[in-house]
Amino acid sequence: MTTAGLYIHVPFCRKKCLYCDFTSYPCAGTDLPRLVGLILKEISLAPAEVPVIDTVFIGGGTPSLLSPPLVGKLLSAVAGKFRMSPDPEISMEMNPESVTAARLRGWRKAGVNRASMGVQCLDDRILRYLGRLADRRRILKAAGAVSAAGFGSVSFDLMFGLPFQDEKILLADIAALLPFGPKHFSLYSLHVPRGSGLAGKLRKDGITLEEDAGLYDAARGALKTAGFAQYEISNFCVPGFECRHNLHYWNYEPYVGVGPAAVGFVGAERWRNTADPAAYGKRLAAGKLPRESREIISPPVARNEYVMMNLRKTSGLDLAGYRGKFGMDFTAEHAKAIRELDAGGLFRCSNGRCFVTEKGMFVSNAIIREFFRD
Repeated sequence: MTTAGLYIHVPFCRKKCLYCDFTSYPCAGTDLPRLVGLILKEISLAPAEVPVIDTVFIGGGTPSLLSPPLVGKLLSAVAGKFRMSPDPEISMEMNPESVTAARLRGWRKAGVNRASMGVQCLDDRILRYLGRLADRRRILKAAGAVSAAGFGSVSFDLMFGLPFQDEKILLADIAALLPFGPKHFSLYSLHVPRGSGLAGKLRKDGITLEEDAGLYDAARGALKTAGFAQYEISNFCVPGFECRHNLHYWNYEPYVGVGPAAVGFVGAERWRNTADPAAYGKRLAAGKLPRESREIISPPVARNEYVMMNLRKTSGLDLAGYRGKFGMDFTAEHAKAIRELDAGGLFRCSNGRCFVTEKGMFVSNAIIREFFRD
């Protein structure tokens, strides 16, 4: 049975972090109920002829600004519109400053069964520099509340390559979070968008950041020692607790997106919603889906995207699946690149799969580009 994920984008935050490059806006008091009403309208207009939905991911922005009743309305609308699997994974991103025990109970009652909390760092100096709203004490309190709330899985996001961060700070952050019993960690390298508040601050303070493979390797080692398996470039879990929703992306499987700036991909068609909340609302008020763009993915583009997404996983690319989908032999098609990367210890093919090695993970983007074709 073909299944799909559904992503709900909530583009509002109390305050935009200095490094943020996502579609998000400062939140006014009436924004959230109005947004939910618009997303409900989009869901009602969306075609129902999509594969069975087995994952829902509420992301942002700061979805944890939504009250439990608003989350309940969204999830009820999804269940009423689409064919749902009997055991869907329903994830919601949370920021520490908007987490309370009462809200956590409400979100669980509404149907959320997987919590993903954006910790990023526990060092107060770094948190202040990044413009984060919560300090170490508040984050640890929230982590305890999330852990005690009874979700089926709890995930923590951490970042590396931050200003003033060293290996000791990063490893101490991991050690401080492990007692809360998370089943999943996401580990992201800081990206400083050109023109962002953080870019200007770093320039003013004369701070130059460099990508730090050493921090990445140290964090991977600590998580491995703690029993977490790496299953994707940036993601680690207790075996059996992979993020099923994100696996839809990495397996190049279909997904539906609703909300401003959301993207969907079903069959060979991909669409993107307008990012502007006013334009989003205007189109829906006119009874139209808020699509900003639609495209039919050509076979060469699909092949490149399939390779790119699958090679992000530590399990890599299934050669039989590639042959069945595209009618081509991956190893014959890329024999020279495979031979050269294998000689450098960066890439391997064995047991019917090709994958980026542990050594190659930090430079995986460059490796994956070797397999793109026009």
